[in-house]
This record gives sequence, structure tokens and C-alpha cells, in this order.
Amino acid sequence: MPDVAVIIPIHNAGHTLEETLDSLRAQGVELEVFVVDDRSSDDGPAKARRHPSVTTVLTSKTPGISAARNLGVQASSAPFLLFLVGDDL
Repeated sequence: MPDVAVIIPIHNAGHTLEETLDSLRAQGVELEVFVVDDRSSDDGPAKARRHPSVTTVLTSKTPGISAARNLGVQASSAPFLLFLVGDDL
């Protein structure tokens, strides 16, 4: 089990998400990566599901970045958390 969970809420971030995930993967450390879809209408969730660095894709039922982050926190068991957004490079 990785020591660090990366929680990435996304809302229509398909155009930048792959670059963000590639950047995480290039770090060379084992990470638990949760992408939390905040009701996107683009292909971001599908891109996340196909990316090899993503552990889990969750869908938030409650709108907003805070609710999405909380869902990721609840799903993780890692002792350390890192919060990003879908366009963090």
C-alpha cells in the first residue's frame, strides 16, 4: 500500500488531465491516485479510467470541489494525502 494518496477532483478537465497524470507517473514513486469526477460533461473520466497511474475513478454525487475531495479522502487508506486538480502540471 502506498504511503501517499493523490486526490484529483475534476470537472471538465479532460484537455489537461492526461498531462497531469503523466507528470505524477514520471515522479517514479508509488502513489495511490484517486480521480474524483465532479459531474463532468467531457471525456475526463474516461481518460482517467484508461490511464495506468490511476488507482480508482470515483463519481461525486454532491457538486463542488470540497465534496469531491472528501470522497477521495474517504476512499483512501494512505497516511498522507496530496490534493491536486485536473490541470496541475
